[in-house]
Amino acid sequence: MKIYRTGEIVSDIGLVHFKNILNRMDLDNIELTANYLFTPKIKVKELLELLWEDILERDYVPYLRNSSKFGGNSEGSREPYVNFRKNLEEQLKIIFDMLNSQDKPKSLNKYNPTKKCSICNRFYSTEYDINNKKHYQDKNKERKVSKYIYSFLGSENNTFSNYTNRNIEICFVCEFLVVLFLLYIYRNENRYIIYSNNLQLLDFINYRSTILTELNDIGILRKLSDFNDYNMKIYKTNIDRNKGVILDFVKNLDVKKIKSTIKNIALINEYNTNWSNRENLKKAIFSENYNQVKSFFLNNINDENIFKMVQNLSVYLKYIGGNEMSEEYQGWYKKGVELGNKVISGNKDEKSTQKIAFKLIKLLQSMDRSTLLDEIMHLFVVNKIDLPYKISNIIMEKDKDELHYAVGKLIEGLLNINQGGSDE
Repeated sequence: MKIYRTGEIVSDIGLVHFKNILNRMDLDNIELTANYLFTPKIKVKELLELLWEDILERDYVPYLRNSSKFGGNSEGSREPYVNFRKNLEEQLKIIFDMLNSQDKPKSLNKYNPTKKCSICNRFYSTEYDINNKKHYQDKNKERKVSKYIYSFLGSENNTFSNYTNRNIEICFVCEFLVVLFLLYIYRNENRYIIYSNNLQLLDFINYRSTILTELNDIGILRKLSDFNDYNMKIYKTNIDRNKGVILDFVKNLDVKKIKSTIKNIALINEYNTNWSNRENLKKAIFSENYNQVKSFFLNNINDENIFKMVQNLSVYLKYIGGNEMSEEYQGWYKKGVELGNKVISGNKDEKSTQKIAFKLIKLLQSMDRSTLLDEIMHLFVVNKIDLPYKISNIIMEKDKDELHYAVGKLIEGLLNINQGGSDE
């Protein structure tokens, strides 16, 4: 049997929850793809027992206490909720008939199938409903839009707003998926849901009970970044006594931003600082406070340890420029190597280049463009080296990041000598 995703968040989450319920049964060949759930033949009695285990804690489907079909108003005659169980069992039998049929199964005729379902557009809705109340034993119960059929009526920004102003047609399959969604919300206690048009991704994300805090985990981020072609949206769940579970849209998940976050977290891990500072920097990244991270990187480059200093400078340059500026300012790096060779050969003091680097970085931190230009020109003139390309234009007119990247590459080349590097 195949059950296809509908593109509606509630039924699709319900479908994923159905797959996880089936995993508790001794079944072979359950397959969840991006677009459908495939299941082998299912025994209704066995599935009913599993569902009943989840429901019995509340004696009714969560959030549907007063439902005449799935709640306290089902009027059990011999024991509480016996009719509720009968309703669910009968619905499961009809659902499996529908899934195994190319058209309307005979078991559906009793309820007078009418139009195609507004949600899946595959199965038929019915005029009458399943009900085992004594009152309806000799006559049919008209099927209506109600809380037990549809739990999302009239809420602002809710995902089913297209269906709130009319008596929608909903099949027994999609109604069952709504019930499973409510069980999922109750069992997992998630305040947020992430929706995608990929069932496998839904399964991966939404079965982590603290997903929005786990989104700050680098492993989760890497996994999410693999799904570049799928739109992901975050919804917040709110419980309304009159309307049921309401989903309010929060924001779109931007895969490009996720990949940028992964890169920035990696840079933070490369930077030479203590654990507490790293954690604060990561929090700043997740809060999109990128300037805070940039300022920290810049203000903590200088270090007595030359290797730590070079590493921190390299991280800062990757953060502000990345690959976009590396080729354009490679000539500045080579000029730095040339300057370093001249400085060391002139005074035989290996720390002399580090002292120069310290001073230049201080000038970058203060953004004193005029003094920075004078200092660099003086260094090159004294050591009889041609000036870097467009030095005046870059230092005096370019934006801060481009200026820092150019001079940073110069400093990188200058310090490379102290590490036994070359201009290659």
